Amino acid sequence: MLLLAGCAGRTDTPAALSRALAPGAGPAVLVSAHRGAPAPGRAENGLCALWTAARRGADLVECDVRRTGDGELVLLHDEDLERTTTGRGPVAALTRARRLALRLKDGAGGPTGEPLPRLDDALGLARRGVVLALDPKPGVGRAELADRIRRAGAAGRVVILADDVADLAAWGAVAPDLVYSGTARDLAEARRWAAAARGLRCPLAFTGRGPPAPELAAFLRAHGARAVFLDGPGPAPRGSVRVVDRLPGEAARAPEPARGRPALR
Repeated sequence: MLLLAGCAGRTDTPAALSRALAPGAGPAVLVSAHRGAPAPGRAENGLCALWTAARRGADLVECDVRRTGDGELVLLHDEDLERTTTGRGPVAALTRARRLALRLKDGAGGPTGEPLPRLDDALGLARRGVVLALDPKPGVGRAELADRIRRAGAAGRVVILADDVADLAAWGAVAPDLVYSGTARDLAEARRWAAAARGLRCPLAFTGRGPPAPELAAFLRAHGARAVFLDGPGPAPRGSVRVVDRLPGEAARAPEPARGRPALR
C-alpha cells in the first residue's frame, strides 16, 4: 500500500514526504481523516479506523498521542477514558493491567473488541504505507516521540502537529529532521509560522475551521505549504488539506461533549 502516490511517488524519507505534501504536488486538495474518521464499528483513534481511512483514500490519518500512568504512549484524545473506552478515570493514572483490559468504543458509543492501541502499533501501520498526522498531547516528550518514530523506521510516513508557533520552534530544536504541520490562523500568525518554519520540513499549516481566507491560503502556498482546515462550508482552496470527521458516504457522528475538547484541535 502506498499513499500519496499521486503526489510524488515514494515517501520513505522525511524529505520525500515533505515534497509529496507540498502545494504544487499531486491533487489540488488532500484529505486528512480526523482521529481516523470513526463510525459505527470503528473506534476513534483505533487501528481499524486508521487503516480503513487510509484504504478508502485519506491521504493522511490524524491521531492523538497520550502517556499513560505506566509510561506507555497510546492513541487517545481525551484526558479521561470514559468517552472513547470502556474504562473510567484519567489516562495519566492508567496502569498496565487496566490498560490491557480496556476496549475502545466505536463512533456510535458502542463497545468494540479493539484494545487501546499503542503508538508503536500505529507506527507499524506507517511502515505499511499509512501517512500519520500525530497530535501529541501534554506530557508526551518531544525527544522521546521523535526517537520512537525514527526507531520504528516511520520518519518518512509521519507528520507531527505543532500546537502553535512556539511549539513548532521547540520541535525544530529537538528534531529538525522530521516533518511538521504548523499553525497559521491569520496572516499575522502565518508570518510568525514562516519565520519558525525556516529550515524545517513544514509543508502544512493549520488555519482553523472552514476554508481559509484567500489571502491566507495564497501566503502559505507562496511559502511552500498547504493550508489545513477542519471541514466546513465553502470550496477548498487549491493546494490545501481538508480535515474530515467522516468518510465519503457515511453519516456525520453526533457532536462530542464540550468538556475536554479544544476549540479547533
